Amino acid sequence: MHTHTTPITTAAIAAALSTARAKVADNKRWYNALSKAALELAASPWCWYATVNTLKIASRTTPGTWYIVDNNGCQCPAAKKQNPCWHAAAKRLLERAGEVAPVAPAAPARDSQADVDFLFN
Repeated sequence: MHTHTTPITTAAIAAALSTARAKVADNKRWYNALSKAALELAASPWCWYATVNTLKIASRTTPGTWYIVDNNGCQCPAAKKQNPCWHAAAKRLLERAGEVAPVAPAAPARDSQADVDFLFN
């Protein structure tokens, strides 16, 4: 289940993704990180705490591992090597999504498929 202190709409994430992709079109690594972030926001469990600009998101490759992404960055292996990571890209998408559209009312708890539908349909 996705938990948000500030609910984010699918349309807002899509708008943020479109804008971000345009800004990094010449940087393949960040473009790919943004694309992966959008997919993982639909597929991975996460919590967004807008008031403190912090994202908690499950690792895609290491079960049971969660990454905390805040204004100091991410602690995943890619970020530690100074490479673009999708966790940081996901945080930025959520920050921008909160800026580009009004927030939706909080959604009730739902199963995984409903979360995917909620984010991308």
